[in-house]
Amino acid sequence: MKWKAFSQDEMVELRSNPYTLRVTDKTITFTLAFKEAFWDGLQAGISPITIISKLGYNSEILGYTRIWGISQHIRKEAESGEGFREGRHNPTTAISANEYGQLTNSRALQKMQNEIVYLRQEMEFLKKIMQADRGRGQKK
Repeated sequence: MKWKAFSQDEMVELRSNPYTLRVTDKTITFTLAFKEAFWDGLQAGISPITIISKLGYNSEILGYTRIWGISQHIRKEAESGEGFREGRHNPTTAISANEYGQLTNSRALQKMQNEIVYLRQEMEFLKKIMQADRGRGQKK
């Protein structure tokens, strides 16, 4: 999918919206409140373009392709079981013990469980690599 780059004026306008977390010339990242409001609108049967407009964005600046992508991304996050996240999700970024203390107990537990699953998958992957390396060494 090729999205049009934002002009300097468009980026200024997008940044002025309280639902915007970050904007570059190629991307826009939304707040948690935006994602929740957008999802509520989708659940109510409102079209993505109408939701975007109701949340104060100019749909012409974002464009149909980007709005469709936003809709798909929010739908995927909502259905993931992890809930919405502010900004982008990077599963390899470890969270510090101090950051866990700032979360609700249920959210901290959920993040810890997700991290354990991720680390287990990573460990299995590393084991397979090591096993493959050992097997290659024996064939020589």
